[in-house]
Amino acid sequence: MADEYINLLMQYQDKFGEPYLLNPEYQTDEEVIAGIKQCLETGKPRQKDSGSDTII
Repeated sequence: MADEYINLLMQYQDKFGEPYLLNPEYQTDEEVIAGIKQCLETGKPRQKDSGSDTII
């Protein structure tokens, strides 16, 4: 699972030129993987919500 997870994160970053921002408090690994796959399939980056994604 970890290999698929990292592979999808790298594919996302390559395709959209930005990292997929993780919010582990609100998402399970399965939800994150499903979300990344959906972004890659639709060709649309993840929609950013109002300020909850903070890079420290």
